[in-house]
Amino acid sequence: WLTVDDARALATQSTLIAVVSPEIEQDGVSVRSAFNAASLDVTGIEPQYQRIRTLDIDRGRGFTGEDEREARRVAILGADATEQLFGTRDSLGERVYLGGLPYTVIGRIRHKDQDSNYSGPDNSKVFVPFSAIARDMPRKDAEPGVLSNIIVSPRPAVRSEEHTSELQS
Repeated sequence: WLTVDDARALATQSTLIAVVSPEIEQDGVSVRSAFNAASLDVTGIEPQYQRIRTLDIDRGRGFTGEDEREARRVAILGADATEQLFGTRDSLGERVYLGGLPYTVIGRIRHKDQDSNYSGPDNSKVFVPFSAIARDMPRKDAEPGVLSNIIVSPRPAVRSEEHTSELQS
């Protein structure tokens, strides 16, 4: 099992990794707004995840360090999740209930075309701070602190052809 400690060790000890984010995914969470309800995937991420994956905010804002440190109940909705829950209404500042717990919508991801992904399209997801999901919706199939994934991005030198050939030598 991957743990938060593993993610922290990668972040502090790896010379090849630039950015690390632990991730907890919960599939089929009951999500409702004042206008509609749906069963959606909820993903807990740290702010730096937004630099690893393309989560372009077209309305509102992304997560901050304060959101993470304070385990704020705030959410960023994918474009399709926003439409499902709010129709054509503005979702910013509105409440959504994730498994019965209130979260405030702070952002919406621009609609994106994805031809590949590892856990479903971002358009249909709800993103929340990692610390909030770890508190409110920890994995039920594992011990506390166990993650779904660790998302990493390599340092620029690792991506360069020069360095790649050095690693192969």
